[in-house]
Amino acid sequence: MLAELQVQFATVPIVFAENRALAQEWTYRFLGAAADESRSREAADVRWSASSQPEPG
Repeated sequence: MLAELQVQFATVPIVFAENRALAQEWTYRFLGAAADESRSREAADVRWSASSQPEPG
């Protein structure tokens, strides 16, 4: 089953934590980093689209 999941979702890391507390901490940090990356990309997309529009006048 783990091999099937790894193949189907190759970009999602499978992590075996020592205990539940470490698993929760790892998940919290992983999702936080993913959210920061998403916000950074959205901000870059907004800056990019704004710079590619012609200036009025």
